[in-house]
Amino acid sequence: MMPHPTPSRGGAPAIHAEAPMPTTLAPALAWALRQRVGGPGTRMVLIALAGHHDRDGAGCAPSIDDLADIAEVSVASVRRHLAGLRGLGLIHWEPAFGPDGAQGPNRYWLNLGGGAR
Repeated sequence: MMPHPTPSRGGAPAIHAEAPMPTTLAPALAWALRQRVGGPGTRMVLIALAGHHDRDGAGCAPSIDDLADIAEVSVASVRRHLAGLRGLGLIHWEPAFGPDGAQGPNRYWLNLGGGAR
């Protein structure tokens, strides 16, 4: 049986960390929700990446602006959060370039087998 949420500050329910994740979530998203990353902004950027992550291992390539919009933080904050996630060993990325040589969105991969936890 799943534990009941307990009230937190402001009266909103808080989910217990040990609560199991629903089995219908994509594996990347379920993994992201189990990670402890040190703050809500970093967590939201990780969840945004997980929501874009491809099930076949091809990673994802959301723009920094898209990540900022989803996480509701600035572009500069997204860059800091991405660097922090890389430092924790949770993600890695490679720059992507178009046929004309212009840089496009980076390709990101979640390190589903390791990291902070």
